[in-house]
Amino acid sequence: MGSSDKSQMHTTFSLFSQGDCIRNSNYDLYVTIE
Repeated sequence: MGSSDKSQMHTTFSLFSQGDCIRNSNYDLYVTIE
């Protein structure tokens, strides 16, 4: 369970790191994550 949570956090962090790219191509997705 702990490993699963850590994996999800890493994925979310990666998305935030590329926020500019997401904002430009998938604004709706970016807003949902935010």
